[in-house]
Amino acid sequence: MPHFFIVHNAKEDIYWVAETPEDKHLNAYFGVVTVKLRNNLTRFHVFTSVKYIHWTGPVYFNFIRPFHHLVVLKMMKAGIAK
Repeated sequence: MPHFFIVHNAKEDIYWVAETPEDKHLNAYFGVVTVKLRNNLTRFHVFTSVKYIHWTGPVYFNFIRPFHHLVVLKMMKAGIAK
């Protein structure tokens, strides 16, 4: 996991919850929950939550919102590859 995330809680192979470092616009929280499936497969549930700190937070997030799912997907694929 990149070193710039602050992990708040985790249980190996089950879940982790983290946030980005403090920002003047918003705080972003995110996490992954795993579910073991048959045939040695794992399903990943990813969540994000944003807390606006300043009036610019919603403006900033709405600008990146259309691309957010693409960034998260790419990050998850990179994590699985490692």
